[in-house]
Amino acid sequence: MQKMLTILLVLLGGIMAPLSAQTCQEKLIQASNAYDNGDMPLTIKLATDCTVQGDESERVNAWRLLAMAYLVTSEREKALNAAEQMLKINPKYQPDLLNEPKDFTQLLQEIKVIPAFSLGGGFLFGNNGTNPEAIRFYAPSEYTKTYSNKAGIHFGVSMGYNFNSRHGVSLGILSKTWKYNVAYQVFGNDVSLDETIRTIDLPLMYQYSFLNKNRFSMNVSAGGYGNLLMNSFNDLHLKNNEGGSEIKHYSSTVRRNKLNAGICGSLGGRLQTQNKRGQWRFDVAYFKGLTNITKTASRYDNQTLIYDFFYLDDDLRLNNLGVSISYQFNIKYTVKR
Repeated sequence: MQKMLTILLVLLGGIMAPLSAQTCQEKLIQASNAYDNGDMPLTIKLATDCTVQGDESERVNAWRLLAMAYLVTSEREKALNAAEQMLKINPKYQPDLLNEPKDFTQLLQEIKVIPAFSLGGGFLFGNNGTNPEAIRFYAPSEYTKTYSNKAGIHFGVSMGYNFNSRHGVSLGILSKTWKYNVAYQVFGNDVSLDETIRTIDLPLMYQYSFLNKNRFSMNVSAGGYGNLLMNSFNDLHLKNNEGGSEIKHYSSTVRRNKLNAGICGSLGGRLQTQNKRGQWRFDVAYFKGLTNITKTASRYDNQTLIYDFFYLDDDLRLNNLGVSISYQFNIKYTVKR
């Protein structure tokens, strides 16, 4: 009798061992078949086992099956929770509109997947126009200067962090070229001075998003910036009845302050890519300088400018209007209902 009982236990163990050693892949295949056959309790039981034990793709599929099963059993809150857990594991999940239930794809639309942290690496590029603002005029003789803007370029990297679907902050590191022209007439001479200034700008802005429609949204931003002077130079042209003279790429770096600051704001739009991996951005930004770019201690040091071109640097602030197109990679996501 004892021998027969031992044989029976061995046989039962052999039968149960494959069941207990069943992998998540096998369980999810059975859960999917159970769902197709309308057996929701078995679907829920098998899928629940794999929400923790499986690898990433298996856990995503397990939560997906749970969400669909709970929709069939009219347990909507549990379905929402399961879908939310699925998107936390794979925020880039794209529903299969042809093969997945319509109520499941509609359920996913109720859950917001927000790019919490994004990074644009080398994709920010745009054009800008510099508007010089003279605070105080200086000249070795009586004449009037006329300032006009010129187009420059900027490029760099940007990063952003979103607290939620509406509020966030952004930080940029931009290489920017500022250009403007000064023209004047003195003693029968027509003088034109072109200034080119290259800086590294660090704009830090709060941003607010609105008109969120599917993958598109608008955003308005405001904040401040600081910039570091890299180099600057002048192209000078003097014309008169005798011909004139000119100097090109004449360094003005020693006449410019190394650090400057101001306030800035922007208005733009964002378009999330279909696969949620990134976003295209279009922005119009305005930078208003608050500090004098001229190094006042060096104003009278350059004898060439004073005696050959009758020129002194004014106290000057620079304002800038720029347009940019950029692409940002979504690095981290927040999932919220």
